[in-house]
Amino acid sequence: MLIDNGVSGVKITEKRDSKLIKSIQGYQKSALGYKTPDGIVDPGLPTEKKLTPKYAAAQKKRDSIKYKRVTMKGKCYIVTEDEFKKLVADAIKKLKPLVECYRKQ
Repeated sequence: MLIDNGVSGVKITEKRDSKLIKSIQGYQKSALGYKTPDGIVDPGLPTEKKLTPKYAAAQKKRDSIKYKRVTMKGKCYIVTEDEFKKLVADAIKKLKPLVECYRKQ
C-alpha cells in the first residue's frame, strides 16, 4: 500500500521491521499530518482509509495484466505478455539463418 502511494524505500517482505514502521510513520506525518505517528495501519482507521484508494487502483491495474509461464534454461519464469513478446523478438534476432532452405513437395 505504501509503495502504491509513492512512499520510497519500502521493500516487500513478510516482516514488520523498524524500516517498515518508520515508513508508515513518515507517511502518517506527511499525508495525514500526525504529530505523533504510531506506525500502525489499523483497518477502517485514517491511515488505511488514506492508503486504500491508490492501492486499490494499482491492484486493479495489476489484476488486468495477463501473464505467461516461460521455461528457459531449465528455469520457470512468469512474465507479462509484453515481456513475452520482447523475449520472442530477441530470440528471433539471435537465430542464425540457413544458407538455403528447401521445401520438399
